[in-house]
Amino acid sequence: MISVRSTAPAVAERLPSPWRYAARRGAGAVLSALVAASVAFLVTRALPGDAALTMAGVDGSPEVVQRLRRDLGLDVPAPVGLVRWLAEAVRGQLGTSVRFGRPVAELVVAHFRVNLLLVALAVPLALALALVGGTVAAIGLAGLDGWGLRRRVMRAADRVIAPLMQLGLSVPSFWVAMVLVWTVAVRLRLLPAVAPVGEAGWLPWRGLVLPVLALALPAAGALGLMVRASVAQGLQEPFVQAVRAKGAGAVRVVVAHVLPGALNPVVSTLGVVLADLLTGSLVVEMVFGLPGLGRILLAGVEFRDLPLVTGGVAFAALVVVMTSAMVDVLYGLLDPRVRYR
Repeated sequence: MISVRSTAPAVAERLPSPWRYAARRGAGAVLSALVAASVAFLVTRALPGDAALTMAGVDGSPEVVQRLRRDLGLDVPAPVGLVRWLAEAVRGQLGTSVRFGRPVAELVVAHFRVNLLLVALAVPLALALALVGGTVAAIGLAGLDGWGLRRRVMRAADRVIAPLMQLGLSVPSFWVAMVLVWTVAVRLRLLPAVAPVGEAGWLPWRGLVLPVLALALPAAGALGLMVRASVAQGLQEPFVQAVRAKGAGAVRVVVAHVLPGALNPVVSTLGVVLADLLTGSLVVEMVFGLPGLGRILLAGVEFRDLPLVTGGVAFAALVVVMTSAMVDVLYGLLDPRVRYR
């Protein structure tokens, strides 16, 4: 008789190394997502007070309270409730929201589209700012000889850009959002402070500019510092002197020879940045009054809607874990120097 344990290593060894790494990383991400969902359930369950009594109100009869406890799974021990909830969650059933009377999965997916839109717009903007600013700062940091006036200009640019990137790295996105609201929306009155929702739930572009900037600027600071360090290190490589000796200009040296090899550390950092963007969007959307996942989670907490809070937090944790795993796999596939074990 051949056991599953004895055949699993053999099957894994037959897979190519990159795909074996991807499979193991994916399995680890699934396990992390299950742990995160379990922690979300247990923490929500351990909140002080009786959610059934809170929902029933002061006039709620004992029968109503008992029914609510049964609907919320509070009539069974926490381990039993966790197993039941995980079994339903694996099939996409996160329960029904007591506050809104709709399936939690439907509510979460519908409102998470706002957060996904903000992140999808913030990522390319942050990458563009990081690549341009980090590359210009790296040229000044490297201080290559023979660049004439450009060398002095680039050194001055590095002295300005590097502190700005450090500032972007150190401040949270919600603080940037409040500063943008006060300066751009209140003082200058260029863009609305609260994004109005149009017909069919569409968000006008004017209402998306400030939230996207609030997310992109801190992310650009983190990515820009990585680009600066990687490009500056690449400019010190011996092949750069050889390429410059053949008459290649500064732009060609950086763009064609140095920057492609310096992007691998940026890809590895992108996983952490994406996780920060996803979690930061839950707060930024509330600053600008957007109907995202953070807004309904706050309503669920205020109403003690346990199915909504548990399902929303578990879904957000799943997205963050799976996003980080996909970026790790992408980094492993792009960089041949990675050793797969």
